[in-house]
Amino acid sequence: MSFTNQLENFSLQFLKWSRFLFALAILIPLLSCTGTQSEDLAPASHPPPTPSPTTAPTKTPLPTPRVADPVRTDSPLILGKRDQEKLTGQPGGTLTIASSADIDNFDVHRTHQKTLSTLGPGLVYSRLLRVQTGPRISQPSLILECDLCLSWKLNSDFSYEFLLPSNIHWQNIHPLNGRRMVASDLAYSYNRMETESWPYSTLFKDRGISKFLTESPTSLKIKRAFLDTDVLLALADGRSKIVAPEAVKMYGDLSQGPVIGTGPWIWESTEHGIGTKLSRNPDYFEAGLPYLDNLFIKTIKPTFDPYVNRTQQIAAFKTGLVDVIRVSSLGWNTLQSSTVEFNSYKSDSNSPNILLWFNTRTDLGSNRRIRQATFYSLDPWESLHSIWKDLGSVNVGLPVSNPDWLLPKNSMRQKYFANPSEARKKLKNHNDNQPLNIAIADSSKEMLEYAKEIKEALTRSGFNPTIRLIHPSHNIQILTKGDDEFDLIIGQIPYIPSPNGFLLAFIHSDGPANILRHADKKLDRMIEGQIAEGNPITRKEKLLELQQYLLEEAYLYSPVSDITGWAFNWNLQDFYPNTALSESIFWTKVWLKS
Repeated sequence: MSFTNQLENFSLQFLKWSRFLFALAILIPLLSCTGTQSEDLAPASHPPPTPSPTTAPTKTPLPTPRVADPVRTDSPLILGKRDQEKLTGQPGGTLTIASSADIDNFDVHRTHQKTLSTLGPGLVYSRLLRVQTGPRISQPSLILECDLCLSWKLNSDFSYEFLLPSNIHWQNIHPLNGRRMVASDLAYSYNRMETESWPYSTLFKDRGISKFLTESPTSLKIKRAFLDTDVLLALADGRSKIVAPEAVKMYGDLSQGPVIGTGPWIWESTEHGIGTKLSRNPDYFEAGLPYLDNLFIKTIKPTFDPYVNRTQQIAAFKTGLVDVIRVSSLGWNTLQSSTVEFNSYKSDSNSPNILLWFNTRTDLGSNRRIRQATFYSLDPWESLHSIWKDLGSVNVGLPVSNPDWLLPKNSMRQKYFANPSEARKKLKNHNDNQPLNIAIADSSKEMLEYAKEIKEALTRSGFNPTIRLIHPSHNIQILTKGDDEFDLIIGQIPYIPSPNGFLLAFIHSDGPANILRHADKKLDRMIEGQIAEGNPITRKEKLLELQQYLLEEAYLYSPVSDITGWAFNWNLQDFYPNTALSESIFWTKVWLKS
């Protein structure tokens, strides 16, 4: 069978299975929205302001370097071998980081808690692949590199084969006692994650992975049921931790430990109301890293009044009890108005913090002129300025591998938004007594301000908007079953970090959510046309065309992307966090200037 025929066959299998697989994939994140969030209230709920150069300068990232893979690959996101950076930091010291949640269960495969993986005991574990971080990475970025591997190749049957090193060892703690890591450890971990009803049981199946094979201690083969350009993102996901069979066997699970990995940190303790203590792994396989001797993740829970309030964390930072905090736009205002000197950084994952979308099954939502008039009535960048302090970005909410895969601001604003006169033209024959029913599925302070701005702007254009605040459980019903009561919905959607995952779960007409409730076959063809596109330049062009089409049809946009803001002391150096896919390797590269 020719390469082209194999590609078409794999793509057909993908379309056949995608609806079932994504229905499973979306179930757990949706259900978690009704209770405690997987973010554990740790990240900022809204994008933080970018500090002015006079108060908190940040380094401008250089263009991301790209090199060709030595073999044919169907993923544009891969650099391959681990980026070998020159070690220039000073070793030693302890860094204290503020966290917002206690950790009750240490099992990284069974617990749906981001803090566990990124600011807790989960930091002791490694993964096969990881997201690249550093000063040369322009965000948002999903560029991958090896963590536990040396290299990989794509075989003629579209399986991946990873070469593992022979010099990586488990930490010298009972019952592992420093034994060598082998390929079967990875296969065991991945198969364990797929345990039915566990939170990440479909993470690999959703990306087309069907089987993990170990042909030798240093070789891992990954078989595939269908082609998905984003397949390797699942292996780099911050939840795809590699655990040891012996550790699980001790107590039957890892809920209370032992916490033993191959990563840069050794777990010392985790206590309620205090936090997690980690120490440097002297036998870590990346020589010279981490620089720090210790990480102390201090638990400082937010209060609610009625909104999330992190003033205690800010106070701890101002008084020197912690060195690093994550802040929202509201918290940043407090810091900026204080006399405290601090540095800052902004991590951009480009996932939609808030999404605005039309229900195309209603009378108004199905009318293209009405949808376009709505967009012309609004100026998302003005709202970004007035509510989110010029923070974050406006886009269609699509996760991408590189910033140049997004439509530029100027073309978006000029073509599709901020044109009230054009909005009134579109509404010339519209019955202004017919209400435009808008659902707001987010009760944050910023969101309520945004709803007010939207209502005023739409009224000026000639709409008769009615806005109703709905409960998160109703939002789940809208996402999974649809609700023709509303023409326009504004709220959060479950986080899916890959382009194909987002498009097939939420945008494709056969997706489990199909939030637009559309039957637009052209849009479906555009989504399907990039699923297995192996040429990164071609895929970029296709995704840019797709974003443009979504705006031309005025289907949806994200008024603010999910950005994590960091405030930290000036003695902390080389801090360039990329939090995409729940990445955390950047903590190994920071150091304290004496």
